[in-house]
Amino acid sequence: MKQLRISIFLLALLSLCACKDSNVSGTGSTLLSESDGIVVGCDTFAISSEMDHAVRITFSPDSMLLGEADNMFGTVKADIFTQLACPLDFRYPAGSEVDSVVLYLYYRSWYGDGKAPISLRVYRMDKATFDYNGYYSYDIDPQEYCTLRDSTFLLSEPFVQTAEGYTDSTYSSSASSYVPYIRLKLSSEFAKSFFKIKDFSSQEEFNNRFKGLYITTDFGGSTILHISSLSMSVHYHFAYSKQGTDTIVSDEKFFYANSEVRQVNRVVYPVDFLEDLSEYDDSVMFVVSPANIYTRLKLPMQSISKAIRDTLHNKRPYVNQAQLKIPILNYFVRPKEEEIRDTWANPANYMLIIREESAWRFFFDRELPSDTCGILASITSETAEDGTTQYSYVYDLAQLLTNQLRENNNDSVLNMLLIPVTVGTTTTSSTAYSSGTTSITSVRPMQTISATAIRSTASKQSPTALRVTYSGF
Repeated sequence: MKQLRISIFLLALLSLCACKDSNVSGTGSTLLSESDGIVVGCDTFAISSEMDHAVRITFSPDSMLLGEADNMFGTVKADIFTQLACPLDFRYPAGSEVDSVVLYLYYRSWYGDGKAPISLRVYRMDKATFDYNGYYSYDIDPQEYCTLRDSTFLLSEPFVQTAEGYTDSTYSSSASSYVPYIRLKLSSEFAKSFFKIKDFSSQEEFNNRFKGLYITTDFGGSTILHISSLSMSVHYHFAYSKQGTDTIVSDEKFFYANSEVRQVNRVVYPVDFLEDLSEYDDSVMFVVSPANIYTRLKLPMQSISKAIRDTLHNKRPYVNQAQLKIPILNYFVRPKEEEIRDTWANPANYMLIIREESAWRFFFDRELPSDTCGILASITSETAEDGTTQYSYVYDLAQLLTNQLRENNNDSVLNMLLIPVTVGTTTTSSTAYSSGTTSITSVRPMQTISATAIRSTASKQSPTALRVTYSGF
């Protein structure tokens, strides 16, 4: 019963405390229960923010971008580098001869103008290939991997197409729809040289013989294809004798760009995005993917620690709530057919806030969100006093700050990154005894295009701040 009275009393104190906020770091309200020794405090802490090419996370993507298009954040140029998986221990039948080699690019959607023509170019990587677990920047130099000369250009003839004007498609049972694809016939010279590769004993040996492909565009500045998968097919024929009669058999062998090999999506802005923001003031910050322009938030741990320590008088600290609300300034609800060229780069549906020092490990080890390292938020909405709908990401950093305070690692700022991510989920079916639940199965850096404008900590209208309610026992 005494424990119940303590809990009720603590909740009452927190409710009273939460009604008062301060705009100055370190000035909160304190209530003291003489009988139970509970101290409760509330403070609002100013934080600072900045944009940066923070960490260029270029893990092998689930999908890739290809093309070039303009939007309100500048011109985006996307190219593809890919290895192909080795068909281990495969052997062409005796006497086989090559007919052709064809590259297939499957895409589910596109950005920009689907009626604008694009021209594709394909090169053989002849200088270097990729380490499967290597670190590669989004703005890698193609000439470090290809000589980009006629001898490495692989198309048998020029190829021009529009995203909407596709001629080939295949049915996808998983998507229950037809997926359009581009069919590129590669040169006969390349077909003959690739067919000579007969050693499929290991992926490493295969990569030494064939380093990969570089796929780019040479004109068309209005469309970016969202490539869901790609493969290369070798068409060949062979003869065999059956009951004294020679029979010609035609067959094909596919080489896939799958999870067994490395892909790198080169995504660049010809003009440095961070240097081309003259039309915006410092009240607006941006988070852009997949060019990896992040916003860094700096939590003033020294000020937070001092304010809480002075309030709690050496009691064990516990942060009950630490709300960080980040307003989104460019979220618009409109039908897809009404999207125009300058508005197709939309805010990310999911935004991860994570300790900067843990970002690489988090994605490399395929960790899931936790309240002590990487905290996930989706776009939420609320109705403002003027009747308009406001959108934001809302985080509770309570457990993260509690751990930080108890580790006494509070001599400087705590750098947190905002990173747009793609979230994988699984849903269990509901039964007569329990309702269905949805669980997060994966969190990966966002590989598709998004651009999120957020209110910065320097905004005079409503600066982003950290509101903290804490207690000590």
